[in-house]
Amino acid sequence: MPTPWRPGSGRCGCGRRCSERRYGPAPGRRLVEQLLIEMLVHGWDLAMAIGQRPGFAEETVEAVLPSVREIYGALPRTPGGSFASEAPVPDGSSATDRLAAFLGRRVVRTP
Repeated sequence: MPTPWRPGSGRCGCGRRCSERRYGPAPGRRLVEQLLIEMLVHGWDLAMAIGQRPGFAEETVEAVLPSVREIYGALPRTPGGSFASEAPVPDGSSATDRLAAFLGRRVVRTP
């Protein structure tokens, strides 16, 4: 029988390891998802800053988009806050551009 989660136990239900986050305990997979999202969106930022296109595997970004919406979808979108309002994306935009736009980045289609 799995040990139920208890504060300070480092475990979530079903014996899965927990990550203590500032918003409370979360499954370990959530920490991995957040790290991947950070690398993707800030990698997009860096690529745009140096005039390049990020070379992320689109299937990876497509796979993480539902987690992005789940984690960040309900967060406040205010001027000076962590995230700007979701930005529009041109038709046919890549999953990477859609991720960036969801998190408030302005996406401009380049050839």
